[in-house]
Order: sequence, then structure tokens, then C-alpha cells
Amino acid sequence: CQDAQRRALSSGRGVKHSMSADQIQGQAPQQPWTVPSLDEAERLLRPSTELEKSIRSMVATQLGRVLPANPARGLDWYYANVVLGARAREALRALRDCGPPGPGTVIDIGCGLGSFVLLARRLGIEAVGFEPGEEEVTLARQRAEEMGLDGDELFRTGRGERAPFPDNSATAIVLHDVLEHIQDWAAVLTEAERM
Repeated sequence: CQDAQRRALSSGRGVKHSMSADQIQGQAPQQPWTVPSLDEAERLLRPSTELEKSIRSMVATQLGRVLPANPARGLDWYYANVVLGARAREALRALRDCGPPGPGTVIDIGCGLGSFVLLARRLGIEAVGFEPGEEEVTLARQRAEEMGLDGDELFRTGRGERAPFPDNSATAIVLHDVLEHIQDWAAVLTEAERM
């Protein structure tokens, strides 16, 4: 787990586990789960055509100036990797490598469009997320509703520096592609430790 945490943090991705590596190694998983294949993740996460249009429009508006002009390396790449689960699979793999999260909630700081939370929920992992972007949270909630989940329960608007969760409310924290986007990463990591 410590090696996975070092790799995750050094790559701008983070995972916090409330249990030490020694505690985790002697435990059986609470629920057996494996990281789904890319095709399976895509199948589980693909939104309706109407919602896909809304998501692509938001991404184009917000990221269109920074993504490469070639759609295969820009918008289409972003959609395939972020929305359809390739990045969520990376976070699940890091979480799995740390050992089973145990009973309790995995909190995704900077959950974006909700792919990690939604995929984790499909695997039976109790996961919730928060994101400062209201439009992203709205779309994440819509995705959850399409999957028969309560979007208001799963996704909140909030900033990592002032997380909308009480002390000791998480068994694991996921910061996936987040730290490079924030000004005060030390405050976010302090909040992650608090939760």
C-alpha cells in the first residue's frame, strides 16, 4: 500500500487508506471485486446519447482551449479516458493494490463527472465524491440517476480545502488527477487526512 501511495502521489494522483499496510495484509476483502476490463467499464459508464451530448458540450466549452485540436488526442481522448472509465480503472487499481477498503466510505476528492464513484458503486464499493464545478456535479448526478442511483446522495459540490464531510468519515480517500489543478495542495491533503 505504501508503494502504491508513493506511486500515486508522485504521479499527481492520490490514495489515502485509513488502515496501515500491516493491518490490510491480514484481512480478507469485505467484498471481492476486480478492476473491470476497459470494455466492461465503458459499458457500465456509457451515458445516454442525450447526456453524452451534454457532457461533450461541457468538456468542449471548459477544456476546448487546452485540449489538442485533433479530436483523437483531444476531446475524444478525454471522453474515452475520463468519462468512459479508463482513468477510473487506474484509481480502482491503486485502491485495490492498497488492500480492501473495508467497511465505510471511499471519498473521491475532485470527482469531476463521477466516473470513479459510479464504477466503484457498480463493484459494490461504498463511494461518494465532491467537485468544485457545479456543472460537473450536475452531470455526475444525471449519470447516477440514469444508472438508478441517487445522484444527490453520491455527489456534492465542494472544494478539497474545505471538504463537505465530517471527521473520520472515510476509510479511503481518492485524489485522482487533482493535485495538479489546485493552488493549496497542502490544505487538500490535510482535509483528506481529517476525513
